[in-house]
Amino acid sequence: MNSTVINLTIALCFLLLIPGCTGKAQSATWLEGLAFSWTSFNHRLSHLEVRLDQDEAELGLVGGTSTSGIVTVLPSGCDPGTCTEYPFYDDATMWVKWGKATTKAQFAHASLEVIATPDGGSASTTAVFDRRIKGDVTAILQGLRLSTDYALAGGDACYTPANGWLPTAMSLVIDEPVKTGKDEVLVEVTAKFEAGPTLEENRACLDEVLDEVQVAIQVDVLLVATKKSHESHTVSHYLAYEWNGDQIDPTPQPEPDQQEQSFDIAIEDALVGWSEIDFRFQQEGEERGAYIRSLSVMADSAGWASGHGSNYSPGTQLSAFDYEFSGVVRAVDVAAEVEGGTTDTLIDVLVDEEGIPQTTTMTLE
Repeated sequence: MNSTVINLTIALCFLLLIPGCTGKAQSATWLEGLAFSWTSFNHRLSHLEVRLDQDEAELGLVGGTSTSGIVTVLPSGCDPGTCTEYPFYDDATMWVKWGKATTKAQFAHASLEVIATPDGGSASTTAVFDRRIKGDVTAILQGLRLSTDYALAGGDACYTPANGWLPTAMSLVIDEPVKTGKDEVLVEVTAKFEAGPTLEENRACLDEVLDEVQVAIQVDVLLVATKKSHESHTVSHYLAYEWNGDQIDPTPQPEPDQQEQSFDIAIEDALVGWSEIDFRFQQEGEERGAYIRSLSVMADSAGWASGHGSNYSPGTQLSAFDYEFSGVVRAVDVAAEVEGGTTDTLIDVLVDEEGIPQTTTMTLE
């Protein structure tokens, strides 16, 4: 091919925007894992937020009134003796594990809200790439905002959902994206949230509405398209912590080595992230919901992935703790050098005058 033909081809690529001609590089930052650990005690789960930008993460966490100090005003006719709250303050360390690359792989984003119930909920949307899709498409979790501040399925009751729940099951599934056009894919997300009882007489009003739980989850999805390799790895494990029955000085709960949960990955320098996450808590012993002290979901391109939780809480612990975790890790060859790390920060529980959770900005470095 002579130089005249080459120059004409290049000109047509730019003037007519022929798909695939330019192959412009894109930069992307993605979520490999998230974690939190309360400083003082275990708590209900009422708000969890981790959302990524290119170089920053927005973080938020609330564990009910015992972390925010909010005083709950009960509706008329409700018995304070069965809806007891303990306004107090706690802070937490939050971690974000992230990856970043500049590559000729294609990226698109989607965000959608799912109302998770004990029976599950789903939502779908369309994600649009900036040019014709080349190769297969993988979807991973890019961030979330989980809030229990959502109306009960049966309407108003004495318990205030914004004060949180004790989860027994939490799952999030991002389905395989389906191409619906030359530059479009359909993204569907399903989620489930089950709560268990406190088994505490002074919180009977919570236990009475467990079948009516509805939790709003805003899910951010990153989609990557490339003709290079795409892999899928399923991981699962179980852990049970014993309890000596001592609320003040409970049995310690040592952290496991998450890197022991390994899988074989063929891609040397991969984008990795989660498309499915499933926690089941308190499957043994009394059917009590889980007060959470710490929770984490982590994956790494070296070939390990793990979910972990605990309820260790000297002074307030009421039970043993066990969990079953399963998830699906996606790995994609983006044909570029991948950098990343794990960044952590100590955050205060921030709520405005109306009790709406606020976020803390953390630089990814």
